[in-house]
Amino acid sequence: MIPLENGWPDLYMLRGGGGSTNNYNFAGQTLCIPHGHHWALSIHNIHGLPDAPVIIQPCGGVVTLDGQKLHPTTNETRNGTPIRIKNCTHLRLTGQHIPDVSPDDVMGIIAENAQLHGVHVGGGSSSIEIDHVESRNHGYAGIVVRTYPECDDDDGSLLYNRSTFTQYNTSIHHNIIRNVGGEGMYIGTSHYHLDDGGYVYGSSNCFPDDGITTTAPEASLRGVEVYQNVVEDIELDAIQIGAAIQNVRVHHNTIRRFATKHQYGHSNGIGMNPGSTGDVYDNWIEGNDPAAAAESGADYAEPVVAIVFYGQAESNETSRIYHNSIQNVDVAFGFYNTEDAMNQSYIFTGNTVYNFTGSTPVKVYCLNTNANDNISVNYPHVTVEHNIFALGLEATSLLEDPSSANNWKGWKSFYGNGNGIPGDPSTACLDHVATQQDNVWALAVDDVVDAMALHQVPATQQQEEDEWWWWSSGFNYEGIFYHCLAKSIQTDYDCMVGLAQYSYHSSYYNNSTTHRNNNKKKNLLALSLKPQSTIFDSS
Repeated sequence: MIPLENGWPDLYMLRGGGGSTNNYNFAGQTLCIPHGHHWALSIHNIHGLPDAPVIIQPCGGVVTLDGQKLHPTTNETRNGTPIRIKNCTHLRLTGQHIPDVSPDDVMGIIAENAQLHGVHVGGGSSSIEIDHVESRNHGYAGIVVRTYPECDDDDGSLLYNRSTFTQYNTSIHHNIIRNVGGEGMYIGTSHYHLDDGGYVYGSSNCFPDDGITTTAPEASLRGVEVYQNVVEDIELDAIQIGAAIQNVRVHHNTIRRFATKHQYGHSNGIGMNPGSTGDVYDNWIEGNDPAAAAESGADYAEPVVAIVFYGQAESNETSRIYHNSIQNVDVAFGFYNTEDAMNQSYIFTGNTVYNFTGSTPVKVYCLNTNANDNISVNYPHVTVEHNIFALGLEATSLLEDPSSANNWKGWKSFYGNGNGIPGDPSTACLDHVATQQDNVWALAVDDVVDAMALHQVPATQQQEEDEWWWWSSGFNYEGIFYHCLAKSIQTDYDCMVGLAQYSYHSSYYNNSTTHRNNNKKKNLLALSLKPQSTIFDSS
């Protein structure tokens, strides 16, 4: 284990590719940050190997990196990035495994009080893993791992564009991010759909001759996994992933109180920015409670969306969104197409959605919003099936045909633009008839208490036996449904998913919109909701 040395007051810095470390091989080495309260960590030009990564971790106890720590001699406040990693490959930053000090789940590295980002990885970095880090109280983002095209300071050449750089194998897991003024995570870039119109840092240096060209295609990401993170109290998107065109998974994250600023284009729990594909599953996504937010004076001009995709860059891709538990949002799933790839496919299935405040839990903008597509030739496919949508008081007309009686809403509420035409599913992005029939709709749920009283399941029954025990015991489907809603929407995915998978067998559920909350009684669902147990104590 190699201890990092303290350089400029409270700055731990390591530079490869020049200076005293020029010829040192860091592959397979573990670099140690001494326990204590420091200003910043800066790592540049350090490279491991696929089977021998460089590991950076604390030694002797928890390390706190404070972007505004006072200068030790002048006592002046300094603004800095607590952790900055530039042009590094095959590197792991981990706060795990502090011998004789803490268990594995303690965040051994704390990054706090940055003017902008708590952890900022860029400058051509690739194959980066970040885990067991707490990033908190920042002006903008908690964890940033992205490289925009930029100009070389020495010769003005263009670096890191789509043809010269790919960000591989980004792994972000077992971290806590809280209380930031921008995104919780900012993974990849945001303008992949603009192709040659992508953003360039320092563009005036790259194109001195014409003074016009200031853009370039942004780089791709291949291989992204974001899992087992806690992200809470975020003013914009909780998790944002852009330009991730291959092998992407986002799962088992806990997201609470996000998009509190309600800013246009940045009000998502999980935002899969232009170009991104991938699977999003087993996440807990909890927005602000609408009543509490109203009391606080929050501005609801911009809807909050739990999960949104902005279009896949590669043709014939399928993104699956499943087994997520979603509550207190305006819209559960959004598809806002900005790409022109052929045969894009999105499957939203087996999710549990409770207390959505929009006129629909699903909103699709299927026509390419970046160009004029011929929808009969190039159209995406969105499938919404086997989900449970409970308590959507603004959506009680959703399953009706549009008419003057429902202000011309009905199934049209599913669509933001174009090709929401009933009839042949092959010419529609989203088949509204199948969407109506193949999901459980309990938009008002006025008789939960009565159903629970009639169909009690023994309280001692083990959770892992819930789903199949109920089926084999012959309980009335309606009673199981309400028990499941009241018991499991908060923590137990199995019950909800099992019911959603079998919901289309019952005509009762296809007509469940006849249940209305006319007397506005408080249902058992609201009484039974409690926070999901998580891997971290986030108090």
